[in-house]
Amino acid sequence: GEGNCWITRGREIENYLTDSSIKKWLKKEHKISSDIENIKDEKIENNILNSGKDIKLDYSSNKTIFSSEIVNYIDQEDLNVLDLKSRLASLIEQIEIWNA
Repeated sequence: GEGNCWITRGREIENYLTDSSIKKWLKKEHKISSDIENIKDEKIENNILNSGKDIKLDYSSNKTIFSSEIVNYIDQEDLNVLDLKSRLASLIEQIEIWNA
């Protein structure tokens, strides 16, 4: 039904990650300094690999592990990408209705 899902404005949900949060994650968790640009119509693994010639991180095989690491580097201002903030607000509103 309506409000249960959305079609992302990026290629995939990972495109909602900001360059800043990915840079912090790569630096702190994997000791990789990168000037990554998370291009919104590209796979994140391509964006990571294309950001530096020495990067050999296999994102696609380790999405679960990496996502639990990345979440620690997402700040409040990182919600201002594409339509994420409004979509999260709608999702929260729907959950509150279900729990009323």
